[in-house]
Amino acid sequence: MLTSTIRDNGNRDMWQHTNSEIRRTKKLMKPVLKGWLLTMNEEDRDFQHLREAYIPETVLAYVSSLHFAGTSLSRDNLLECMELAAVIAEKDSDVAREFMKSGRMRELLDSFASSSKALAIWTHDNKKGLQTNTKKMRELGWSRELWSIKP
Repeated sequence: MLTSTIRDNGNRDMWQHTNSEIRRTKKLMKPVLKGWLLTMNEEDRDFQHLREAYIPETVLAYVSSLHFAGTSLSRDNLLECMELAAVIAEKDSDVAREFMKSGRMRELLDSFASSSKALAIWTHDNKKGLQTNTKKMRELGWSRELWSIKP
């Protein structure tokens, strides 16, 4: 009995820590997604090399993190992943340009497709799927029901 209590508390602590880190990651990613290292008076090749090296890797890791959190913590993270896809697809997206330059757009599309599939196959009878929409989701116009597949 004591062993299962310790194990349950350990799992709960792990998931709380994971949730905390995902929230932190979301905050830290905002500057990277719009104009990171582009707000200077003159073009600097060193900054461009940093963008080319780090933006694709960082964004792919972020999508992977959202996918994991979406399948483990809350489906809302998968919805945020779909929102990220829309942000990157915007006409003036500097992130999309970096993926095109690096030749890694296919990787990005595959990771979004994987997250989209995970969101689509989530059934309506899953506990996590029955939660009500959060205020943030309603403000952004997100709807879980859009992605639900019913037999």
